[in-house]
Amino acid sequence: MITIEIDSNSEEVFIHGEPANLRGFAQKLWAISEQAEQRGQYEEQLTTKYDSEIELSSTPRGDSAKRRAIQKLTISSSSSNDA
Repeated sequence: MITIEIDSNSEEVFIHGEPANLRGFAQKLWAISEQAEQRGQYEEQLTTKYDSEIELSSTPRGDSAKRRAIQKLTISSSSSNDA
């Protein structure tokens, strides 16, 4: 499980996870980039739902007064140079 938080000013993003979960997240990013190369463009969403391949935690791990956990993360990739 990965926790992704954003600060109250929406200026900084924090990613928390155990080493194995961070490696899984990195592998997911790699797979998304490969899909974009094959298709020209690809988008995938990670959510706090249990059916998400990489599940996001809805519980903040940092200071909850200054940060909030992201409930849905959309990752988009395009193989074109003008994207």
